[in-house]
Amino acid sequence: MRSTSGALAASALVTLFVLAPGAEAAGRAVLCVEKEFDLGRAKSITIPSGSVFDRQRPITGDIAGAWHVAESKADKPSAAFVTVGEVRLSKVHRCAETAVRMFLDGGLNRVAAAQAADNDYWAMSDVRDYRPGTKPEIEYGRLIDDVAVIAQLRSDAGGPLSVALPVSNADDRSATCRSRAMALAARVHASAGRTTSAVTFIQHPLAQESSVSCDIERPYWFVSWAGSSRPPPSTLDLITSAGSMLTGLDQGELAKLAIRCLKDALRQDAMENASTEFDGVRVECQAFERDGGGGSITLWRRFGPVPDLNLQ
Repeated sequence: MRSTSGALAASALVTLFVLAPGAEAAGRAVLCVEKEFDLGRAKSITIPSGSVFDRQRPITGDIAGAWHVAESKADKPSAAFVTVGEVRLSKVHRCAETAVRMFLDGGLNRVAAAQAADNDYWAMSDVRDYRPGTKPEIEYGRLIDDVAVIAQLRSDAGGPLSVALPVSNADDRSATCRSRAMALAARVHASAGRTTSAVTFIQHPLAQESSVSCDIERPYWFVSWAGSSRPPPSTLDLITSAGSMLTGLDQGELAKLAIRCLKDALRQDAMENASTEFDGVRVECQAFERDGGGGSITLWRRFGPVPDLNLQ
């Protein structure tokens, strides 16, 4: 079982995180893939540096062995730590240790230290240092959504790492949202409509409705259509062309994702909705044949850097 040293891993994170001045040394945590999670054909999975784990509940026992959630009368404040070492987990070697530091994001996670004696378990929630183009054995989104990778502190974690805060001023957020939408609209021969606190609408004849969200860090692209359960080729091209600009994923790969998602949504047991991921990009869709048919696709880059549309 290989584990990259905390010192080496920390140097790879300097572009993403800022270490608090005078912060104490990193703590240690054991990471485990749940026994019930099916690795499928993957012989092992890599949990990279920059993976964020959110605090869940106190437990009794050890997650590397037998454990269960303990009763707790008081809720603890939200907290998270980030790994500063890489580990590989497998069916045979389910657990491995790595160095960790507390993770501060200016939002819910503002706790700068956590004690191993609290005996909490933590669940994987993000991969901040995701590098597009290096497809993992199993998509990290699946690991997160299935609560497949959990952790427990072996020693107290401190020495917090923080990330730059996204634009918080309402006027600046609106301006950023508008600028991004106009840049995307120009590249797909559309026009930007009104901007709300949540989205900027994009007007295009090939879409029943389309919009770009105002989320600064993880903007999404939404398109709906009517008249068939699957979009016409021209509408699919609009979806994937703008989606590629917003996520950086190849347009052909996005088309494959969209078609796969729509096919899954049309399954009898799918309730008209489905989702899929590839290389850090998530696609969610709705498809139905009732009332003449229709559907929608929402996509965004879940992990990794979002391209700057103004530089394209």
